[in-house]
Amino acid sequence: MWKAALKEVGSISEWDLRNRPESKAIQEIVRRISSELNCRFSKTISKDLVGIDSRVEEMLDYYFCEGSGGVHFVGICGMGGIGKTTLAQEIYRRISSNFEASSFIANVSEETKNQDLISLQKQLLSEILEQCEIRISNVCEGIDVIGNRLWDKRVLIVLDDVDREEQLEALAGKHDWFDFGSRIILTSRDSHLLRRCGVDAVYTSKGLNDDEAFELFSWRVFKEPYPKEDYVELSKEFVNYAKRHSFSYYTCKLFYHF
Repeated sequence: MWKAALKEVGSISEWDLRNRPESKAIQEIVRRISSELNCRFSKTISKDLVGIDSRVEEMLDYYFCEGSGGVHFVGICGMGGIGKTTLAQEIYRRISSNFEASSFIANVSEETKNQDLISLQKQLLSEILEQCEIRISNVCEGIDVIGNRLWDKRVLIVLDDVDREEQLEALAGKHDWFDFGSRIILTSRDSHLLRRCGVDAVYTSKGLNDDEAFELFSWRVFKEPYPKEDYVELSKEFVNYAKRHSFSYYTCKLFYHF
């Protein structure tokens, strides 16, 4: 039995600790365990994420399948409110533990208006390298630092709501900035922008079907999967009014007042 056990252990892939500082290896092990635990404890899907599973699985099957090597840039496009960010967040939550490091940069368009790209470059490097103090004096220097510091890291990066080419150029400009197997996800309303930026594939985010939209609206308004009988027809009218997009706080408030 012990021979069989040792044989089985010997076939398990492991961390190679030769010629590496022990402290670095311990940090890597702790980070991996923490990431696995976070993923495991967040398996429950929010009731607000109606229909998300099929869309996530479709993207994972086509664009993130095991064995699809190299560095892949994947775009998620669609009109505002259709669920691009939610889809990217859920994919990030599910697979980030499979990468050496990860970073989710939210609201890139809005953040670029409120601050310069240097701040976003610092955020990206800080999350990937796990360093609090990142010194960058200009965007060009930030590009050099990202390319020189991340080329040997297998990373997952999400850039949410990209609306200008220079945003991608400053944060994840080229495939060779990252190690083999890295994935860069971009969400944008502009499919032409994504293709100009040279993404490898573009996924068009799909709206909810009638049943999914009706269930989502019911969860938001009634806190249950189906409304009370007296409100069924009125609810259907509001779902049709919303055109199956993600329902905003104001749409639900309108229903209450009505």
